Amino acid sequence: MPNGELQVGGGAAGMAPRALPNEWQDIANERGPLEPYRPEDIAKFTMGSFRTSQGDFGTQYAAVNYVLATHGDRITYDAIAVGMGLALVWARKFADQGASHSEGKGKDAVSEIDRTEGWWRSGLANRQGLIEQLPGTVEKILEGTLRRDRMYLIDGEGRKRMGVVEDGHVRPSSKYLSNIAYYGLSAHSTGMEEYDQMWRDVTAALYEHKDDPMQFITIKGIEDTTVGNTAQDIVAAYLSHYPDELESIPEEWRPAAGPEG
Repeated sequence: MPNGELQVGGGAAGMAPRALPNEWQDIANERGPLEPYRPEDIAKFTMGSFRTSQGDFGTQYAAVNYVLATHGDRITYDAIAVGMGLALVWARKFADQGASHSEGKGKDAVSEIDRTEGWWRSGLANRQGLIEQLPGTVEKILEGTLRRDRMYLIDGEGRKRMGVVEDGHVRPSSKYLSNIAYYGLSAHSTGMEEYDQMWRDVTAALYEHKDDPMQFITIKGIEDTTVGNTAQDIVAAYLSHYPDELESIPEEWRPAAGPEG
């Protein structure tokens, strides 16, 4: 297990099986003490939770809880207090550049950071509970990711990205980015090992749903369950904009070839 990290994921070929809830704390105890995170790390994790969320509060909340459950032994209240001030500066900057999925400007940025700081604090106080709930947390991130990917790639016309020029090459700021394809199936790095681990676990959960009758997801409130309601549909829409990414997608998730292909 690399770096002694808590491992949740499993189900796909080559992926480690899920650890049982009562094993996660034992793993943390076995790896020994690690250096506490700096305020800058907490700020980065906070911005990572916004990117994971794609504008959905429930998914952001789950991302924060994931980091707390798997790495909360390195998080302190002091680092949260200072780090959230730095996160506010970054959030305002990114919102002004049009990089946020919500308005995120002025008082909105303050309220979003205040809400997220509350999640960090309450979650740290209840970390054992978060460890026990970790499988459900991973499932919530998976479902929320697929919902938002579908909303942007299939139901809508992509994300609003100020100053972003679409040139057929995908990047984290791309208008038609699919988080499940880019960070999950293709395993592009987020730049943070903690979130890379999260995406490995989310992808493992996706594989565990591969043979479900609804093909991995049931999106509540959507009556038409035949069009655009599977992970493969999302991947196909993503690849229609970024065909160069095809080789990075595992074969079982690629669109079916046409009659000539």
